[in-house]
Amino acid sequence: MSNERERGSLASEPGDAGVRGREAMRAKLRFLPWLAFLMLWFVQSTAALADKRVALVIGDSKYRGTAFLPNPANDAEDIAAALRAIGFDVIFKVNADKREMDESLARFARAAREADAALFFFAGHGMQHQGRNYIMPVDAELEDEVSLRYQMVSLDDVKAALDLSPGVKVMVLDACRNNPLAERFVRSIKSGSRDIPNIHGFVRPEQVRGMVVAYSTQANDTAQDGSGRNSPFTHAFVNQLKEPGLEIGSMFRRVAAEVFSETKGRQIPELSISLLSDYYLNQSETDRTIWTRIRASSDPATFREFIARFPNSFFAPDAKLRLDYLEHAYPEQKAAAESEKRKAEEQARQKALEAERAAREQAERERIASEAAAREKDLAAKLAAAEAERIRMANELAQREKDRAERDARDKAERLANEQAARLRSEEEKAATQKLLAEKEARDREAQAAAQQAQKLKAEVDRLQSEAKNAADEANAARAKAAAGAAAQAATAGASQSPAGLTAEQIALVPPIAAELKRIGCYPGGTSDWRSAAMQRSLKLMARYTGLATAPSQPDAALLERLKARQSRLCPLECAPRQQARGERCVAKTCGRGEILDAEGDCVARPVAKAKPTEARKPVARRPVERQERATARQAPRPVAESRPAPPRAAGGGRCFTFNGRNYCE
Repeated sequence: MSNERERGSLASEPGDAGVRGREAMRAKLRFLPWLAFLMLWFVQSTAALADKRVALVIGDSKYRGTAFLPNPANDAEDIAAALRAIGFDVIFKVNADKREMDESLARFARAAREADAALFFFAGHGMQHQGRNYIMPVDAELEDEVSLRYQMVSLDDVKAALDLSPGVKVMVLDACRNNPLAERFVRSIKSGSRDIPNIHGFVRPEQVRGMVVAYSTQANDTAQDGSGRNSPFTHAFVNQLKEPGLEIGSMFRRVAAEVFSETKGRQIPELSISLLSDYYLNQSETDRTIWTRIRASSDPATFREFIARFPNSFFAPDAKLRLDYLEHAYPEQKAAAESEKRKAEEQARQKALEAERAAREQAERERIASEAAAREKDLAAKLAAAEAERIRMANELAQREKDRAERDARDKAERLANEQAARLRSEEEKAATQKLLAEKEARDREAQAAAQQAQKLKAEVDRLQSEAKNAADEANAARAKAAAGAAAQAATAGASQSPAGLTAEQIALVPPIAAELKRIGCYPGGTSDWRSAAMQRSLKLMARYTGLATAPSQPDAALLERLKARQSRLCPLECAPRQQARGERCVAKTCGRGEILDAEGDCVARPVAKAKPTEARKPVARRPVERQERATARQAPRPVAESRPAPPRAAGGGRCFTFNGRNYCE
């Protein structure tokens, strides 16, 4: 109506006044596109600064041990879609067990801290016991009262999560259905002869400031599932969420009226609200707010959209009048508006191109950064592989060193075993001086038992020490026996002197003196003749190593006591060139692999025998007489000599040497 009056007044102006009026109107209309642009920018900015709203939606249908509930999962899915459509960030769970409920509730509580509105919706089984309300996960097993705390989720925990929001708090419960588990729980408690209140349905909550609590049915009553996709309550709730501009109290009253009508009065929802101001869940624009925003617009398309969207609106006639005015009265303004629109579209396109180019540049930068990170990762992998290879090579080197040390230890053990075997063979040869055959058999047994005797070295040492002690005891016994024999001889022969010029008492002292000289390593053994060469040599050695100027000329008691006072060996052990001292014995020297022992006792390289090209070397046959002479020589007692001449060389070119009184040739 106002537009018609305005258009009529402009048409009735005469002359210049009418022209000036039309020019003023054209100027206003030129400004209208910019005004519309500013209003559009304001609306978009307001939408960008809209409240942050979060919701947790849970629907449990597949309960364990009970009949399947078809609607709760559908209810939760439809409510989640409706809430997302009106701007809620929704956390959605279907058939959640206790753990999933607790995790979702924790996530919802964190999101509610910064939300201007927080909404909780649950569809499924619920119950109340002793004044407290519980919702039931799908894995709940109600056996006794303890199960309530650990198998169910208390609504007090839900309220605690909602209380974290500084804005509006909404709890919607489409629960309290017929619950077989609750019936079993009642029977288990009644079997203990304890009275409990009715557990069907929820009890009324305590008033919480800033919170809206909507139940699908009244307190201590059960809700119906309905015969369609949704329960009666959820169906009405979804319908009312689609209606913009409804205050939350009015919306839930409409929900209650629709449920009451659909169930024919059998179910009446209950609402508890404690808000100090109006709140709208669906904050979409109404026809009034849209008309207020577009009434001054000069774009005919805006009014066409309004008429198509709200054909029965109170403002529809004014929108049609304004559309007619813009389409017929001022075509040039329409063209200008279209030009401005095209210009705005071009600017928007340029901005889009700029944004696309910036996005491409950002993507390229990210690609370059990603490639650099990949190269760094590859380099790190190569460095790790090189380090692993270095460690592997170090381990191999350490293993080779260990193997070499073990090999050296085995070689050393073999050398020690060979030395010990040679030592034992020498002892056996000393013991087998009377029969050649027994000596050969003893050497064969020694060769076969060399490996075993190497392990018994310590026992052999102990045995040798015991033999040395026995030998000392035998020497003492021999001295006592010799003294007794000398006394008897002296009693028989009187005080006459021996042919050697010694008295009987001196002759009796010779055997114990010889035994003591043998004990301290100066006398090799044999006859106890004071004038023998071996005895005189032993006396000279004793005198030299004890610091005496001359050797004793006659045996006396003082000499015997001096020798007894000596606790250890006096004269060093003398061994053949091919032998070496080992403790109190001479043992054969040994050489390493590829070496042999020469006549002087040195280890030299083993010569490589070269056969003559014309004929092979023939073995040298030994005559029976020669073998008999050698056997006789071996059986004869070994004389004690100051030095031995160098052994002759064998006919075949090898060397010959003497060992323990026997001749050997290579």
